[in-house]
Amino acid sequence: MKKLLSICIICLLALQGKADNRLYIENFSIDPGETVDVSIMLDNDVTTFASFQADMYLPDGLELVEQYDEDNEEYFTFSLTTRARNRMAIGSSVQPNGAVRLMLTQTIGSTLQTIKETSGALVTFQLKASSSASGRKYIDLKDVVFTTTTTEQYNFSDERTTVTVTGTNPPEPQGSNRLYIENLTLNAGETIDVSILLDNEVTDFASFQADMYLSEGLELVEQYDEDNEEYFTFALTTRARNRMAIGSATQSDGAVRLMLTQTIGSTVQTIKETSGALVTFKLKANASASGTRYIDLKNIVFTTATSQQYNFDDERATITVNGGSTPISQLTITANVLNLLTGTSQALMVTPSNASVTWTSSNTAVATVSNAGVVTGVAPGSATITCSSGADTSAPFTVNVISLGDVNRDSIISIADVTALVNIILGKTNL
Repeated sequence: MKKLLSICIICLLALQGKADNRLYIENFSIDPGETVDVSIMLDNDVTTFASFQADMYLPDGLELVEQYDEDNEEYFTFSLTTRARNRMAIGSSVQPNGAVRLMLTQTIGSTLQTIKETSGALVTFQLKASSSASGRKYIDLKDVVFTTTTTEQYNFSDERTTVTVTGTNPPEPQGSNRLYIENLTLNAGETIDVSILLDNEVTDFASFQADMYLSEGLELVEQYDEDNEEYFTFALTTRARNRMAIGSATQSDGAVRLMLTQTIGSTVQTIKETSGALVTFKLKANASASGTRYIDLKNIVFTTATSQQYNFDDERATITVNGGSTPISQLTITANVLNLLTGTSQALMVTPSNASVTWTSSNTAVATVSNAGVVTGVAPGSATITCSSGADTSAPFTVNVISLGDVNRDSIISIADVTALVNIILGKTNL
């Protein structure tokens, strides 16, 4: 019994450690037109993290500021703090969906280095608010994956940062006014009924507008009203008055805009009661969907019978989809070219992190790759490493293996080889 209890305690401690791993940005304020220094914080119970990848989403009105390194005569956007080791490097690239992908990698070394300490700033950057920006903005960190020195992967929870742009701020919500969807669970391929709830201390709300964002794998289901012989997506509950109507329209950014309006009448009607469901709709999870998805409600504005406006906080509902399999439409890796010394290894990270992949090397006499994506330099030369998932999805890239002596491969060991090795380590050249 004591042994079983000890095992349970160890398991609970392990789970708690995973729950305490966070990559996040603390809430902050900024003036219109101002540029501020921002830190990306890492709290980690796991002490063997060696690399990570994360996608940052910036709202309209906020932008990254490029900086100049006079010593190295080059521009950069993100920089590492003293928590990073000397062989660690931070890179970034803009994705097709507008996200900025951050990648912490390591240069050549016989062993992988680990991130120092277990809390504090890891990455810094500069952020500027446009002169016309105002109100609350949000920075989202999504698809955060950390990898240890033993290639174990940890998927962190998404994080949202509230950025308050001072100056002409919109009025803050008063009391406990919320428009939200509760967290829910459904199976892949299943359709369920969903309610949008309104909690309101203000009792004379007469209309509202809100934008709904659905994660990939979730879709709205159109319904048919036999009495009126027409199709509809959203319906009002009994909290709405008889002259109220709910409409929707798809926006250019993919959001579905909901609009509660009123038909003609001598007086403006108000929403009944102060809590409960206001709007209902049907939601379907694709047969291939699985894992965690989200529904975001943003840009929520309620108007009272006297035309006073209230801006509500954004809300996020977590949708857990059971079963199914995530379709892998594209694989990406952390680098297109990899340089290794003979006898050294480098663990690679693939995105999406839930992809079931196969690693192969075009020339195992030059470089081998394990089932976990660890590349090992065998002899000088070049080889193509391919990460594949199915017949039509692959991510090939080149690995260059160099010897410790003849780095530039001119068959002569000289000071030129030392210079070439230094340039490779600094990332200035590739063989």
